[in-house]
Amino acid sequence: MRKEAFLFEKVNRHNNKGKTIIELSISIGTAEWDEEYEEMGHPFERGDYVEVRFLNEDGSEIINEEFHNNFADEFEEADWECEYILNSLEEAKAEIKLSIDELNE
Repeated sequence: MRKEAFLFEKVNRHNNKGKTIIELSISIGTAEWDEEYEEMGHPFERGDYVEVRFLNEDGSEIINEEFHNNFADEFEEADWECEYILNSLEEAKAEIKLSIDELNE
């Protein structure tokens, strides 16, 4: 059975000078609900982005418009560090907070 779900993604975007910008995002959509394991599973069908944040490696935030206007073309190469399909927006926001806290350590 398909249910509403939230996808948290942590993406490392790189330029050719060795710099990395971290993208943290939450999307709302639907995913398969696994009754046996009581968890969401693939495929996730994305609706809209709920939140997108860009950060430097030191944890300082880059304003969304600044990233798209000044860095998006330079930081096209990307690797997905992790992605989780979650049951609630609160769980997804907790993943963003945890990722930011880890960068600020």
